[in-house]
Amino acid sequence: QLDLSQWVLPLSGGFDSRAILTLMKSREGLRAVTWGRAEALGQRGNDAYVARQVAERLGIQHRYFPTDLSQEPIDRLFNRYLVAGDGRTDGVLAYMDGFDTWRKFHESRIRGVIRGDHGFGPGPCPPLRDHAHAMHFDSMTRWQDHAGLPSFASFGMPEFDEQALPPSFEPANGETPEDWRDRLYQLYRVPAYHAGQSDLKSAYVEIASPFFAKPILELTRTHPEHLRNGKTLFRKVVGPRDIPVPYAVDAA
Repeated sequence: QLDLSQWVLPLSGGFDSRAILTLMKSREGLRAVTWGRAEALGQRGNDAYVARQVAERLGIQHRYFPTDLSQEPIDRLFNRYLVAGDGRTDGVLAYMDGFDTWRKFHESRIRGVIRGDHGFGPGPCPPLRDHAHAMHFDSMTRWQDHAGLPSFASFGMPEFDEQALPPSFEPANGETPEDWRDRLYQLYRVPAYHAGQSDLKSAYVEIASPFFAKPILELTRTHPEHLRNGKTLFRKVVGPRDIPVPYAVDAA
């Protein structure tokens, strides 16, 4: 029940945000936004270029926000990042414009953004080698998984042998790396990394993630891995509504 005059859809050249757009009951009054490097808008196959084509095809307003490096002192940029998100994530690269895009959203009376985050499996990606590879995929590498790092004592922290996973995070008996990857994605990456990234934006706007609706997440947990890998089932659902605009091959 969002007031589309006050909410915008961040539109990339990929699958998830386009799916939201094509699945909406009504797009009346909806505006789409995309951000990235200034020159990306004119590059074929780029997120920015494709997003503008999609918006034109579906007849919705689209605005592009350049996010080139801010000229502010670097310590001010990092302080702003830490204040906005408490340092919960290391995704500072996307905010090196000094949060200028999000400030403009707020000043334009944009109340919130509708995001395509989801928990129903990754896009096309190489097969996992093992369970350690699954942890890396979900950004769950631990201190002991990296060679050559300094000791905890060098930071004034107590030493310990290893960072142990909570019992609920451990692979179940017979659980494949792909099944474990997708379980950890919902168990760890969404509430830790995605939530941490949303906190950064929530200093300026509200966030709505339709695909994080509880019935959708619970349904995905019943699907076998061959329907989750490459978003196979999701693509079959959305495919009939898709439009003839190629997907992006480069990020903005």
